[in-house]
Amino acid sequence: MKQKTDNWIKANCLIVTIIFVSFFFAASPLCAEDIDTPGELIKTSFDVWKINGSNTLRVDYYGNSGDETQATYPLTGLRSYDELNLNFSKSVSKYDTWCGEITGVLNESPYRSSYYGMVPERLNLTKTKGDLLIPLRLEMGDVFSYFTYRTLQSSLKGLQLDLQPFQNTDSRHSFIITSGARQSSWRNFHLSDNYFNGISYLLDNPKFGKFSLNAVQNSRQADDQQGSFSRSQVIFSAAGNATVKAVRQKLLLEGELSRFSGDHDGWNGPESGQKQNDKGLFFQGSGSSNWPLTYRFRHESYGRDYRPAAASISPATKNTEGHLGWRLPKGYQLRARAQKTTGNYEMDNPTDTIVYGFNLNGPLGSLDAFGQDITSEDKLTDRITSTINININIPKIAGWAGQIGGQIQDLSDRTAGGVDVKTRQISFSADRSLHFGSVSGSVTPGILYRKTDHPTAKTEEILPTLILGLKSGAHSLDYNLSWSELRRPFDSGVNVATVNQGFNYRFTTARSVLGVEILYGKRDPDPGQQTDSYKLGAYWTFNFDKPAKTVPDKKAVSAPPAPEEEGDMAAPALVHLDITSLKPGMKTEQAVELLKAKGIVNPVRDDVYLTYETRVLEEIEHRQRLVLIQDNQILKKAVVIIDFGAMDRPEDMLQTYQLVQSILLEKYGNPTSFTSRGELSQNFFQDVRDGKFVRANDWDSPGGKLRFCIPKRLDGLVRLSIEFADSFPPPADMWDDVTFR
Repeated sequence: MKQKTDNWIKANCLIVTIIFVSFFFAASPLCAEDIDTPGELIKTSFDVWKINGSNTLRVDYYGNSGDETQATYPLTGLRSYDELNLNFSKSVSKYDTWCGEITGVLNESPYRSSYYGMVPERLNLTKTKGDLLIPLRLEMGDVFSYFTYRTLQSSLKGLQLDLQPFQNTDSRHSFIITSGARQSSWRNFHLSDNYFNGISYLLDNPKFGKFSLNAVQNSRQADDQQGSFSRSQVIFSAAGNATVKAVRQKLLLEGELSRFSGDHDGWNGPESGQKQNDKGLFFQGSGSSNWPLTYRFRHESYGRDYRPAAASISPATKNTEGHLGWRLPKGYQLRARAQKTTGNYEMDNPTDTIVYGFNLNGPLGSLDAFGQDITSEDKLTDRITSTINININIPKIAGWAGQIGGQIQDLSDRTAGGVDVKTRQISFSADRSLHFGSVSGSVTPGILYRKTDHPTAKTEEILPTLILGLKSGAHSLDYNLSWSELRRPFDSGVNVATVNQGFNYRFTTARSVLGVEILYGKRDPDPGQQTDSYKLGAYWTFNFDKPAKTVPDKKAVSAPPAPEEEGDMAAPALVHLDITSLKPGMKTEQAVELLKAKGIVNPVRDDVYLTYETRVLEEIEHRQRLVLIQDNQILKKAVVIIDFGAMDRPEDMLQTYQLVQSILLEKYGNPTSFTSRGELSQNFFQDVRDGKFVRANDWDSPGGKLRFCIPKRLDGLVRLSIEFADSFPPPADMWDDVTFR
């Protein structure tokens, strides 16, 4: 035990020493002008740094009563933490920069972190040197390593070097070398637990496309307590994409062939994962033309033993799918799809899932109809599910804009003794802008009714909701109320009534945010004992910003540009709209005209939101909406919302998150900053709302910042959000600005 403790101390001390020695070297007088006195030397060293960030002090009180086994907050009492986010940067010249980030928390709350005391969460120092013969970017600490979706897509704690040689050629060459451990915290850091080394070479030719060679090595020590063996694996891959034109068609062709060799965790006990070899194959072709027709074909297969430790694929899977799209007048889009996926591929008892359907979306809403047929080889699984989802936008009537939603789902189990299940759901909500005096805002009442017919377990659920948002100067208030009554009209059925309320008040100044948050939940089963849970919280966020003192730039004006990120691939057939073209500060009507040129027209308008029912990411089948948030006809923020259905599980949501993340990584490159906090648990929706589960990626972009995240909502709704704005709060304080459902 002592040896492990000593190793932990040595590892942390080494990493912290490397980062802070690098920081002070960057700030040292070697980088400054000639100085006469020590005081001037130190002052000049730090004057050239831009330093900003925030500090959040939060105090919460948790309580419950009644049946504590059903309580939302099992640990009660007063809890607190203080969270610091520090960003610093320095420009020696236009092509010679330092930047870094330190994020940590002084924690006394189990709802904030599983560690107490001082918890370093993100440490990063990045050096960019673009005026060398071989431009480079070196990252130390927390780095995001992305080669391809099938080899490496993960945050690591270690080092990453990007070299871009051969600057005087038409092609761009890039070598990325990465080394680090995949660990959730610096507090429990062990390199040998999950250690990666990787190298990727990219050739980007404007005429012939992009091609890369990738190699990733991973090792992990054995853990007798968990019954896991030591692991050593190597993945090689060759990937490429190219845009070709043929017969008035523009085709984007993508492919990757990869090979796995070594150990994995096993598919039938840890022994089955030792010394294995397998391959992965991916191909996708996407096309468009002068016609309003788009099409996409995708095939991928990953063998039983193709299990890279940091890839985002499902092993033992073969998938083939085809998509056709047609852009109709007035902003409507029609799509058809067919897909066959084989699970347990190359294993005993494979299962085939066939999906076929169509989707229509546009200004009036969306319609999605599809069938799913799942059959296993042994016929113990044999069912077909038909689903129709509809969302209708109702134009304003007397100041109210309405939405009607419905779902029809029939599941037919064709196995011996199988039962059929029918689900019917209808919802209605209405939005209205509010103005009285200096106060403005919106109110959204709604109601949902869901009925499930099962031979032995029929249920009915009624869910009224109310969302209220008000703002006046520095004051803002959000309130959410949801009441649910679940009826089970059969013998021994338990009826359950629940009430959830959320209140969030914020007083915002140029430097500070002072807030109060109240959450209350009641669960009343019949028969059974009632449970009440509540959270009372207060927080203060202080933002600080020290600009850098301008220094003369003595570097050559003709210096080559700084290195570009490897993943900035343009994929016109897969990303219909670059959200960064909707720059904050532009006139709203200018943004509307820009979207009109893309065929995105006829938004649902109110004083704050312009909402387009449109598909932005072609590979994502979930409902998507583009929302422009304005203030006095000036664009403040552009948001792409990706909604999930009532039947989507948290595991499905995270898989979609990783797919969207990979699409954005391909288009915009590695993120400038990222946050990955918390693990998937049975309290997933509550963890997102409480800020215990946080996922966010930030990119610096001309004209603003781009963020992809899972925002918090008082109503506990989980959806994905891609946002472009001037700035963002810390990821853990990222509330959904699009308040409607």
